[in-house]
Amino acid sequence: MKKQIFLAIFVLCSLHVFGQNKKSNKQDEKLIDSASVILSDFDTLAYIDDDSYKDTIRIEAGQKYAVLIDVSDQSIDYDQQTSDLDRESLELENNFSFDDLNVIKISEISCLVFDNGFTIDFDKTNEYEKAIIFWDGLKNNDVFVKYDLIRTTEFISEKLKLNKVSSYVTNTVDNLKKIEEIKKANNFTDNSKGLLESYLNKYIWDFQLFDEYIFFYEYIVNNKSLKNVKSITSNFSLVTDTKYEELISMDEDPNEPMRIVELDYGGIPRSVMKEGDILNKTQGDILSYKGGVLSSVIMRSNGEKSVFYNDNYMMVHMDSSNYEKAEIYWIQDGNIFIDTYLIWKNMNDSYKNIFSTKKIMNDSFANKSVISKTSNHLNSFPLIHTIYEDDNSISPVRIRIEKINNNKYCVFVAKFGDRYFLLGTCYMLNNGLIDKIVFDLFSHKNYVINYSYTYY
Repeated sequence: MKKQIFLAIFVLCSLHVFGQNKKSNKQDEKLIDSASVILSDFDTLAYIDDDSYKDTIRIEAGQKYAVLIDVSDQSIDYDQQTSDLDRESLELENNFSFDDLNVIKISEISCLVFDNGFTIDFDKTNEYEKAIIFWDGLKNNDVFVKYDLIRTTEFISEKLKLNKVSSYVTNTVDNLKKIEEIKKANNFTDNSKGLLESYLNKYIWDFQLFDEYIFFYEYIVNNKSLKNVKSITSNFSLVTDTKYEELISMDEDPNEPMRIVELDYGGIPRSVMKEGDILNKTQGDILSYKGGVLSSVIMRSNGEKSVFYNDNYMMVHMDSSNYEKAEIYWIQDGNIFIDTYLIWKNMNDSYKNIFSTKKIMNDSFANKSVISKTSNHLNSFPLIHTIYEDDNSISPVRIRIEKINNNKYCVFVAKFGDRYFLLGTCYMLNNGLIDKIVFDLFSHKNYVINYSYTYY
C-alpha cells in the first residue's frame, strides 16, 4: 500500500558525512528551527528512533531505495511552477514500479543512517543542497550518492541495469527532431503563404501590448491597401480623462512615435523600428526575403531569427550558443496552433526546457488567405473565435468582432465565462487602412493608437 508519512523534527546538527562520503570541515553546531521529512510510497521502512536519535532517520535493509533530497531555500522552478523534488519523483513514478523501488522525498533532514553503516548529514549550510541517493537494500552493498537533483531516472536506471530516460530528455530529442525536419523541408506552399502573410500582418500592426487581443487587422485590412505605402508610424495618445489617467504609466512623450514600419512598393515590410530604436536613433529589425519569401529577421539587440516552411507549418527559429528557441505556427482542421519552444543544448539542462502551445479556433489568428481555406463565411459578422492555452489548463479567451460599418469595427473580449466587455474600437480610413484604435479601459476611452502613413 502506498503511504505518505509527514514527520516534523527539531534538530541540532552540522554537516558531516560518515562511511563512504567525505567529511565536512564545519565544526560549529547550528540549531535548525524545524525540519520536515516527506516520505512517499514508503511502507514504514524508514522511521525516527525516538529512544536515542531524535534527529536521525534510519533506513532498514531489505528494499531498494531512491532518496530525493532538496534542502535549499529556492527549491521551486518558477518557469515550470513545480519543485525539483516533485518533478523528479514524478519522473521516477512514471519510469519505475514502486513495488520494486521505494521513493523518499526529503525537504529538510538532520541525518540519514542506512543499515549497512553508511551515514550522511544534511542541513542548509551544506554546500550540497540537493542529492539523489540509491541503495539496493543489501547490507554488504554500497550506497550511491549523486549531488544534484536532475536526471534521477538515468541515475537509478544505471544502478538497476535498466535503460530508462527522463521524459524531459526524451521530449528534448523529439522536439529537436521536429525542428530539424521543418528546417530541412524547404516546402513553401499556399498554406505556408497564408501563414506568412498573417505573420507579416502581425509584424506590421501589432504593438504586442495586448497580445492576441488585437485581431482587428486580421479581418479588416486588405493587403492591397498597403501597396504604394512607404511607411506606417504608430504612436499613443491619452484621452483627457484625468480621473483614470493615473492608471496608465507613460514615461515618454505619448506623442512620440512608438513604432515605424517601412515597406516596399508592394506593401511588404522591410524594417521595423520599435520605441527603443526610435529614441536611440538606431537600426531596428531588418526583414530579409528570398524569392519574395521571408527568410530571416535580423534584430539589432537579439541576433537573428531564421524562418522555415513545410506546407502547413511555418517556423521562426533562433539559435544561440546555449539554447534554441522556436515558434511554430501550423494549421490543422481549420484551427491555428502556435507552439513555442525553449530548448537547452546541454542535456543536463533539459529539465529547464520550456514548451507552451496556443490553439486558436474559428480562424482567429490567420488572415484572409488562410481563412479562405477553412471558412465559408469570411465576410459574416460578428466573427467569434476562442483561444486555448496549454491543453486547456488556462481558461479560454473568447473574442468577438462586430462590424458597425465600413469605417468602424468593435472588438469584445470574454475572459471568464460568456460575458463580453468592449476591448476597443477600430476606425478605418476610406482607403482601407487603419486610422486609430481606441481602447476602452475601465469603461473609459483613454488609450489610443494612432496611425499615419507616407506613400511612394
